[in-house]
Amino acid sequence: MKKQYELPYNFSYDFIPKLSRKRELFSYIRCIYLPAWKEDAVSTRQGIENREEYPKTYEEYVLRLKCLQQLGLPLCVLMQRDATLDALEKYYNLGIRIFTISEDALAIAAKSRHPEISVTLSITSVLTKEDIQSRDLSMYDHIVLFYWFSRHLDALRNLPKKYRYILIPNTDCYWNCKWHDAHWFATSREEERAATSLCRKCVHDMQDTSFIEPENLSYFDPYIDSYKLVDRLNTTDQILTDLERYASRNTGAQKREEAYFNVD
Repeated sequence: MKKQYELPYNFSYDFIPKLSRKRELFSYIRCIYLPAWKEDAVSTRQGIENREEYPKTYEEYVLRLKCLQQLGLPLCVLMQRDATLDALEKYYNLGIRIFTISEDALAIAAKSRHPEISVTLSITSVLTKEDIQSRDLSMYDHIVLFYWFSRHLDALRNLPKKYRYILIPNTDCYWNCKWHDAHWFATSREEERAATSLCRKCVHDMQDTSFIEPENLSYFDPYIDSYKLVDRLNTTDQILTDLERYASRNTGAQKREEAYFNVD
């Protein structure tokens, strides 16, 4: 069964025209995700707000969002910290029906007001296997799994079947990174570089990362509803190339032994 991918929007001016010329990839896109306007909620990868092409005003942000909607693909807005129901309502009124959040109370309130929306639990919750097995997460339509599961296939197999899971396959972060918040929410380049340095010290070869080659997603497909591609700091060409590689699953990478995806 064909799997779909969440695709990052990088706010580059060339994103919409280049993606519009790749109609053959549209069926592989579950949604395009983008952060809420910087004053409405704190979202991952704050560095994108310092880019020259990031909208200068909320009105410009809304215009970009409406241009994305013209592609005819679902959009997902990230509202990962300090988000409120009133803020979420603004995006609902703009036609957004998929939200990625990290607060159970907000998920419950949002689904109560708008039962038709889809709510995804953000990776920033960093759920463990035990968390997923013991907590009530029924207020979420999807759960983005932490990197740890990319190297613990057997644990993934034993997660509750009642939930739908999303996995990120194309990050080279350490599979059990302890500096994830600094990666995601760094307020300066220095802070992010420090986190990256600590993470890189744990990486000696590819198996130490959470990266999964497209050819090896078949191990994960039975337990994963869809996949999420990163990174919003990449160029448009990089983002679309990654989507093509994962959609085709044919990049010339070796087929790993199953044990590769179960580390001690």
